[in-house]
Amino acid sequence: MFAELSAIVGTISAINGAINTLKEGKANAADVGRLIGKFGAANGKLDEFERKKKLRRPLTPAEAMDLSIARRNTANTMRQLKDLCLMAGCMDVYNDAERIRKNSELDQRVWLKDVAVKRRKRREKIQGIGLTLFFVASLVFLGWGGYIVYQGWQQANTNSRLNDLKENREIMRNIRRCGYTKC
Repeated sequence: MFAELSAIVGTISAINGAINTLKEGKANAADVGRLIGKFGAANGKLDEFERKKKLRRPLTPAEAMDLSIARRNTANTMRQLKDLCLMAGCMDVYNDAERIRKNSELDQRVWLKDVAVKRRKRREKIQGIGLTLFFVASLVFLGWGGYIVYQGWQQANTNSRLNDLKENREIMRNIRRCGYTKC
């Protein structure tokens, strides 16, 4: 986790170094455009990192602090890029890049909301399926238990009849033998 964030911060630091170099020299629109492209890629990686971490679990305080520092560095780099574009006379490139970045951030927020809604629906669906399976399993278990109890009752009833029949036979045998029910 920290390696990914360190790589992103390292890329932003490299962009800052390039901005300082271009400020000292004469910057042209192509150089500024390349820097804005690199910055956009680094900012996209930072967004992807944040999305990946937040979708799994809430950020720890240390992760949130590192992410906040990286976001602050990103904002500072963006200000320096704006200044560089202003000095190089290519403000239209910066305005286009800023518009694209804002659209990207809006798309990311919408995507995160959609993912949250989809996860909630999926969780509700899984809970519904689990509840249904629990009820079906309970009914099957109750039916099976009822069948076992019924079979036991029939067996006990049959055994009771057999015992009664045996007792009646023994009584009849005793009556034939000695004239009493018990000899």
